[in-house]
Amino acid sequence: MAIVADDQPISRQDFQRFVTDRGAFVWLVDGVIVAYLLLEQVDGAAHIEQVTVYPEHARQGIGAQLIVVADSWARVRGLPAVTLTTFRDVPWNAPYYERLGFRAFLPGDWGAAMGARMDTEAARGLEAWPRMAMIRPVSKLRTAEAGVHE
Repeated sequence: MAIVADDQPISRQDFQRFVTDRGAFVWLVDGVIVAYLLLEQVDGAAHIEQVTVYPEHARQGIGAQLIVVADSWARVRGLPAVTLTTFRDVPWNAPYYERLGFRAFLPGDWGAAMGARMDTEAARGLEAWPRMAMIRPVSKLRTAEAGVHE
């Protein structure tokens, strides 16, 4: 998995696109970013492009709270689901998302954009480890509870 560890961070230009589209969220501790979430719309669903919690702040529920933010982001846009792509067998990837209510999103159910996304990830070398797409219906939690407003 060295390719993942060596993967370059998102470019400033790409990050700015998420900010402009109101799909970038950060988690601060004492004014310092310790986690972030990047969202965009893909095939009529909210897609988690990236959710990252820095290791020294892991296992504190921050990632789960960012998933709640993703859910609320989808809801205010009238989107029915949240999707993501992840490693199938890494414990803090697919098994973690399953505990948060995601399920396998099978290729026959993907739209063209999700298929293209999976192809792009494979071209970057990520197919060396089993990958999968996952989906979770938007919950009934009120949007204001997650602090996401349009």
